[in-house]
Amino acid sequence: TYHSVLGHLLLRLRRFDHAAAAYHVAAGMYQLVSDMGRAAGAEAAIARAHMLAGRLRMASETYAAAIGSGALARNVKVSVAANYATCLAWLGEWDRASDLLEEAERQASSMGLHGNESHILTTQSLIALRLSDIDKATALANHALEIARANSLVREELAALECLGEVEYERGNPAGALRYYEECIAKGEAVGMSDATTEGKRREAEAWNALGEHAKALAAAQRCIEVAETNE
Repeated sequence: TYHSVLGHLLLRLRRFDHAAAAYHVAAGMYQLVSDMGRAAGAEAAIARAHMLAGRLRMASETYAAAIGSGALARNVKVSVAANYATCLAWLGEWDRASDLLEEAERQASSMGLHGNESHILTTQSLIALRLSDIDKATALANHALEIARANSLVREELAALECLGEVEYERGNPAGALRYYEECIAKGEAVGMSDATTEGKRREAEAWNALGEHAKALAAAQRCIEVAETNE
């Protein structure tokens, strides 16, 4: 338990390699006492550390192993499946991601797991956007935002706002995208979520560049780098 808590703390501090190492020790200890459910949960936490560090293929393989163990509790499996699908989506494996998300969304909705449901809808929105279905992407992202706000889920709200900004950018409306990115960054910084700044500023730079505001684009990109360099 100590190593799991340590891993969670290190993850919150954006020290992904150290978090993965702590979870690895926890997984080994749970296996020694035949607590396979918690061992699989620790493996899923290792996958999340890899995912946040950008090691998507490694994260995907670790998530697959955790789910394949069959030891995860039902509610934990929903969360793990959603993260696994997110990795697959970022890797461009749309069909596999969509299949996982459809089942995970049904499970999340039936169990009242609002955070998972919002996360799943946002990921489904991003997949729809990559497949050029902007209307579907808009509807899914707005639904995700509604659920997040109704349940005071800050991280999920930020993800939905970021997604809506990307939808507007792909719609050819960079000015509209900026409004979503600015709201996402402001809310993220207010609660100390630095990843909202890095992702938001990177996308802000793209939007300012599309508007021909190159000095503002450069400033946003430089801010993105400054904050990213404080994390692993």
